[in-house]
Amino acid sequence: RLYNNWLLNFGGRFTLNTPVTTDAKRPLKDETAFSPRLGVTRLFGAYTAVYALYDQSFIPQPGADFEGNDFKPLRGNSFELGVKREWFQQRLSTSLSAYRIVKNNLLVTDLQHRGYRRQIGQATSTGVDVDVMGRISERLSVSANYAYTHAVTSKDSNKDNEGARLAYIPEQTINSWIQYSIPLQASSRLSISAGQSTVTRTATYTRDVYLKGYTKFDAGMAYDAGKWYVRVVADNVTNRRYFSSGDILV
Repeated sequence: RLYNNWLLNFGGRFTLNTPVTTDAKRPLKDETAFSPRLGVTRLFGAYTAVYALYDQSFIPQPGADFEGNDFKPLRGNSFELGVKREWFQQRLSTSLSAYRIVKNNLLVTDLQHRGYRRQIGQATSTGVDVDVMGRISERLSVSANYAYTHAVTSKDSNKDNEGARLAYIPEQTINSWIQYSIPLQASSRLSISAGQSTVTRTATYTRDVYLKGYTKFDAGMAYDAGKWYVRVVADNVTNRRYFSSGDILV
């Protein structure tokens, strides 16, 4: 904590990965990396905070492509800027953030060789997240989230793939959930809840071809007796058929 209104968060992680191979003629080298993390927060009063966060990642990726080339570790860096605020005597919490994530050596499906994956040079994701969560009253609580993601292949050995949207990632995601509690006795209550999940323009491996968006509705009921809690959730209550993932090749 610096000057009461500034918070500083910093750290790092050192990783040593020793790959294992059954081929004595192809010994694999140890992989090492140091991943730093730095965060800065500025407080504005008791209910508002603005923050910036930067970190790096290192994830070993076992396996090899069709030609027998070992996969390089996934290395990335991300930057996030956001603001958080609490409202109505801390009964409602909101946050807004924007981010940019760069991943190097990302694995994708090899469309030319079934059952194999290949490694692209770089993928870049930029997006915005909005979260709302709170208790409107003693009985009513709500939560909602909106996310916009623009994820593309920024570097690839095949230049025709650069700029194409990353497969299986939707452009927009919207979630909401509402719950209403009914007191039964001093130590027990019944809760009824419902929510929805919406996705739009899920990318495929074919440029500018997307899966159809959909909205899925769920509902639930819970009984809280203090010492024990029982909850039942019904998924996709409208029983509609939709594609949550997949591909279209043309």
